[in-house]
Amino acid sequence: MKDPFFKKTRFAIFWTAFFSESFITLNGLLPFILIKDLAASAFCLSLLMTLKPAVSVFSFYWSSSTLRNSHNLKKSLLCSGLFSYLPFLLFPLFDSTWYLVIASALFTLFSKATIPAWMEVLKINLEKEEREKLFSLGSMIGYLEGAILALVVGPLLDTHPSFWKYLFLYSALMGMSSVWIQWKTPLRTTLAPEKKPLPFTFLQPWKEGIALLKSRKDFAQYQWGTMLSGFGIMLALPALTIFFSDHIQLSHTEMTMGRYIFMAFGYILFSPLWAKAFGRYTIHLLTACACIGFGCYPLFSMLSLFSHYWVFFALFLYGVTQAGSHLIWNLSGPLFAQEKESMPFSAMNILAIGIRGLIAPLAGGILCQYFSPLPVLIAASVICFVGGWQMFKPQENREIA
Repeated sequence: MKDPFFKKTRFAIFWTAFFSESFITLNGLLPFILIKDLAASAFCLSLLMTLKPAVSVFSFYWSSSTLRNSHNLKKSLLCSGLFSYLPFLLFPLFDSTWYLVIASALFTLFSKATIPAWMEVLKINLEKEEREKLFSLGSMIGYLEGAILALVVGPLLDTHPSFWKYLFLYSALMGMSSVWIQWKTPLRTTLAPEKKPLPFTFLQPWKEGIALLKSRKDFAQYQWGTMLSGFGIMLALPALTIFFSDHIQLSHTEMTMGRYIFMAFGYILFSPLWAKAFGRYTIHLLTACACIGFGCYPLFSMLSLFSHYWVFFALFLYGVTQAGSHLIWNLSGPLFAQEKESMPFSAMNILAIGIRGLIAPLAGGILCQYFSPLPVLIAASVICFVGGWQMFKPQENREIA
């Protein structure tokens, strides 16, 4: 019989997956809403796609401050979770594209800041096999919900273009309930406050991150591979949005069908396989497979010039890849940490998103201004493939003293 910590943590995982997915579904459609319903410029779109990952640098600082006061783990979960949803409660009052951009960026900032703390809670309360199985199952539940929502949201937005404001409001309230459940989840181990908290300076988190990469060559190799593939995907995002909206003129219904049904189908179908592979193969090999999958996504998307069915296939492939990437990225911190605290590893994952987010989406938007989206998509694929090749290189020693 499972202990109460397992049961309550399992409940929190499933509750979070179910009640936060509606918001994640809508937030994923925000670039498409901006350009199709609010006639946002390419600059505004690329700025959104730059800010969303770039603000992860500030998430890194939030997480780093939590590292110095680990007894505030639950408080950090509550505060960052609530702050991520608050701006969306005012969505019905604003038509400004810039308010939408700022609100979405703030959601990314604070939602990313919750990840190291939440992964540490899972590491404390669950064994490795339980953690992988439940996290994968929770993600499947979320994607299944997203697929169901897509059947309603797409046609609804096509017939009532401004109704997305109220959908964001309702889904934000649902998301805030998941924050409360996470905060109420008990910890198996009591975290004692540090006797002498370390001083927090602007450069200190960077120094600690670099020191971690130097001491853990296996983790550094993983970071290089994910940095390149993540850069490639971020570079492709503005090009894909413009390509889908202007070049092949997808409707809201087609976009939501592709993103939240075909992509969700790929995610749900392959999540159990990724979870099994996570326990059998090295994280470097699995990450290489994810990099290759991301590299194929823009190439298959370009084939939609001949038929819209290729969009659905490309998004199905992206869902398959995302199932593995989501599992690997979130659980890599506890995996690399082993018996140590996982938050420094998870925080470095977030910092990497911020670094590439400062460059890649904006570069993609600028390149789309001077060239068509097609050369940008090809370049993005090549960069992802290079990231996969990096992961196939001989692995360094696990740890250096």
